[in-house]
Amino acid sequence: MLPSWLSKACPAGQKGTAMGIYSTSQFLGAFAGGILGGWSLQQFGIDGLFLLLAVILAVLVSGCAGITDSQSTANSGFKCR
Repeated sequence: MLPSWLSKACPAGQKGTAMGIYSTSQFLGAFAGGILGGWSLQQFGIDGLFLLLAVILAVLVSGCAGITDSQSTANSGFKCR
């Protein structure tokens, strides 16, 4: 859903750059998540890893609490430069 929104929100000349940054961030996040997850498992064990992920999830959910659904991408406030 996000790549579709991103391609609609950016002007034609910057769609490639925006999609490239999105894809790079996505795959770097998957790489870093595996590395950090393995390290955390070694350092804290399975119970510690579960607790760490529960805390991260709680922070993310509380950060998303104020987000509302917008009617269109034109009113989203995001501008691709």
